Amino acid sequence: MAPANSRSVDSDTRIEQQQALLGQELGKAIFSHKTFAESLYKGQAWDDAVDAYLRSSTLRDADGWTQLPVKVEVAKEDELYPIYHKIIEEILASRTKATSQDIRQVHDTHAQLFAHQELDGRSLKSMPDITIAAQGPSFEKPDKGDVGYTNAATVIEIKKKSEAKPNQNLRQVAVYAR
Repeated sequence: MAPANSRSVDSDTRIEQQQALLGQELGKAIFSHKTFAESLYKGQAWDDAVDAYLRSSTLRDADGWTQLPVKVEVAKEDELYPIYHKIIEEILASRTKATSQDIRQVHDTHAQLFAHQELDGRSLKSMPDITIAAQGPSFEKPDKGDVGYTNAATVIEIKKKSEAKPNQNLRQVAVYAR
């Protein structure tokens, strides 16, 4: 089982145990319908707002995202972080402009340890690749740094399609979500 992004052997072992348990609880990832992801957030953003963003984006043209490598399979995963960071940052800026609410910030966190406290008092650490931090009554600044699980609205794990392992990846992000 691929360990979640973490730094200590004890933490790796503990996180692998969590991944195994969460894997049993969640079962196998089933993506039986091509439009499954689209159906999850239907109605959350107005189609007109999405269309307007896509037309105005400086990172897109008629063929799609211009910053993504033409042959993604030859890119290294860590080369994709700044590209997706920039895309997400532009999307959030568009949202801020449309709503006048600047309450989300994107952070490249692939090399930043996030602490999460276990019920038995142990502190484990993991590293989501990209994190969207939030402000508001439900979020608070972490003890260390500007971003952590206490103010994470969304954590994103970047995987190249050729290296994706859906069930392992599901368990990995389940640990983040826990």
